[in-house]
Amino acid sequence: MKIIRLCTVIILLSAGSRLTIVAKEPIRHFSQYDIDALERLIPLPENIHILEDGNSTFWKETIPSMMRNSYITLGTNISNCTWEQIPLSVFEEYKKNGNRRNYETIEEKHRRQMSALVIAEIMEGRHRFITDILRGLHFYMEEIWWGIPAHYPTAQPSAENQIVDLFNAETASIIAWTIYMLREPLEATEPGICEKMKTEIKRRLIKPAREINYDWKHRSSNWNPWICANWLACVLICENDRKKQLEAISQILQCMDFFYNKYPQDGGCEEGISYWNRAAGSLFECLQILYFITNGKIYFPDDAKLKAMARYVYSYYIGNQNFITFADSYANTLLQINIVYPYGKYIHDDTMMGFAAFYASVFNFDKTPAILFDNALGRELMFLSMYNSFKQQKPQEPFVQDLWLPDIQVFTARHTNEATDDLFIAAKGGHNGEIHNHNDVGNYIVYKNSEPLIIDIGAGTYTAQTFSNQRYELFNCRSSYHNVPLINGYEQHEGKEYKAKSVVYNKRGNEVIFSLDLSQTYPKEAFIKSWNRTIRLNRGQDIVITENYHLIKHLGNSKIILICCGDAKLNKRDNIVINNGKNQATLHFDSRMVSPTIEVITHEDKHILQAWKNKALYRIILTIRSKKTKGEITYSIK
Repeated sequence: MKIIRLCTVIILLSAGSRLTIVAKEPIRHFSQYDIDALERLIPLPENIHILEDGNSTFWKETIPSMMRNSYITLGTNISNCTWEQIPLSVFEEYKKNGNRRNYETIEEKHRRQMSALVIAEIMEGRHRFITDILRGLHFYMEEIWWGIPAHYPTAQPSAENQIVDLFNAETASIIAWTIYMLREPLEATEPGICEKMKTEIKRRLIKPAREINYDWKHRSSNWNPWICANWLACVLICENDRKKQLEAISQILQCMDFFYNKYPQDGGCEEGISYWNRAAGSLFECLQILYFITNGKIYFPDDAKLKAMARYVYSYYIGNQNFITFADSYANTLLQINIVYPYGKYIHDDTMMGFAAFYASVFNFDKTPAILFDNALGRELMFLSMYNSFKQQKPQEPFVQDLWLPDIQVFTARHTNEATDDLFIAAKGGHNGEIHNHNDVGNYIVYKNSEPLIIDIGAGTYTAQTFSNQRYELFNCRSSYHNVPLINGYEQHEGKEYKAKSVVYNKRGNEVIFSLDLSQTYPKEAFIKSWNRTIRLNRGQDIVITENYHLIKHLGNSKIILICCGDAKLNKRDNIVINNGKNQATLHFDSRMVSPTIEVITHEDKHILQAWKNKALYRIILTIRSKKTKGEITYSIK
């Protein structure tokens, strides 16, 4: 595939509202398809065919009755649901007190209602849910804005200011898929409703997205592909002006290029596993839609980076439905098989497809698929359209024994590639300016038999503070609540310049070794010349961590922090037993070198409580006794 390098150009907005999005010397990868190429490849608006619609016999012939009944039951349980407008006072809460969950919970419920009703109608085909769906469409016509208050500049939304955010786009996509799949029964009941909804989608999403140079178009975070996937679906379903249709798709391809070009070559998602679904996963969703609409003419099955981005999702898997959690992520992230399987199929990755089938077996997808259904209506339908191939897939739980991602500087290692008798460690280098960053360079986690022992707490409940300049006052974002040292009384500092140095990964025989210098991740006031942390996994034995430090001054006793899930108790003078109720490990240290203390982490964050199944979290503090500026501390976990 020929790669074309362009010189730097400016962003132009013509009278015809055509916006060219470019970055400095961009690499045209997906946007190699210019307007002329798109003219040949993309069907005319009147000929758009993505999937069989809801009137087709395809769904009853393809999806087994037990599965269809699961979706139908979900729709039945929420039929006659409420669609009341959310009071503006709830919208205003974000600006008043930082609370975003009250509004978002109701909005999420509405999107889930609509998606569930639509898929129930498709699976049943008796038009029983049409009245409820129409009530939902009228609700959305009356709602001022489809996004969330955390993404809006003022305390109240305005009909004239239709900002494109994640959930404005997601809601528009759900409605677009609704009128695409159920056009005939909707029009039979209320003539003209589908065109009215198309007009709303164009006004609220398609037009502003095409004409305004939003900053998310130049972001490498999940905003870019997440919005683009929904924008693309809406353009294909709702835009009947050929010129505007192709201009929008051209812009989407440029946005995809920006995200792809900035994404680490090793495929690592620095936002964490919870965001992979809407980062690399949404980029693939764009590609999947393009594949469907062009009958495979736009297709990148052999792209090395796309394959690396896919492998990340199972390389981060620990076992027992637990994943590595760094940054704003959750260890028990629920895998979305409706994107994992199609992605694996697209790039011919048997491990990824087997992983999706494994998750399906765990949650009895062949009997109760609705329990895994989120509100991603288009994704679910595209996935179900390939059910005949999915049901042939052999389930396989992946256990990647060793992983090294040099771009995001994450390593993992485990004693075996089995689920039992296994000690697992993951650690990170990187910097403290990552997307969804926590101040955590050098942080590591330890699991035994796929159950958590030493952990990264992960994301808390999002509030206004979470994405403000007070972010690092939140305990779960501070380095003092991560498994990194507190040096001379100082925590790590946020910012891209606060980064790991001298990062080394090595695997030899039965040893896996990861080392890095943490000195540059702390402020100058900490007076650190070097702090070299070395983590060594000895297969079949233990994990050994060595802290070799050289301080310019001794300002106070430095401390080594470990965060634990489950009970942590001093067992003997030189060891602490960590017990999570299912497994336990022993932290061994030299009490002549460090003084141990254990404290319970008290908090009331519901998301964190839920993530760790309401288990108590403990903070182990190993205070270095020596007042010398040089020293070495070694401790182990077994």
